[in-house]
Amino acid sequence: MPANIDIIGLRLALKLTQEQLAERLGVTRHTINRWEMGHHKPLPMAKRLLEIIQQELINIPASAGERKE
Repeated sequence: MPANIDIIGLRLALKLTQEQLAERLGVTRHTINRWEMGHHKPLPMAKRLLEIIQQELINIPASAGERKE
């Protein structure tokens, strides 16, 4: 897992707004904005949640019923 997570790319891949991602992670929209702008880094727990989400995106089936192996 890379040291720096592309939070903007991850959020856009999930088709979420900053507010929607913030709600899912239990932080404020302002916090997501600060992470995306590079003003602050996610705390370890939030970073781990982002890594899990990122890994799940990689494992999403290419088409319905198929899984990447």
